[in-house]
Amino acid sequence: MLNTRKGVWNRGPFLHDGSLASLEDVLDVPRLRDDYIPTGFKRVDVRTQAVKGHEFGLDLNGTD
Repeated sequence: MLNTRKGVWNRGPFLHDGSLASLEDVLDVPRLRDDYIPTGFKRVDVRTQAVKGHEFGLDLNGTD
């Protein structure tokens, strides 16, 4: 039987607007800066934008 379960890391894009393409981007602190270039969906008229909100997990260390 084929296992069809996939983890959250396989379910992008992330956030309500799809602005982050991967789970690594969700946990990347630079996304909070105004000069951040979103890796997922962005409007045609937008080059850079901060992707704020959902800050849980941003302070995890490499082991966590």
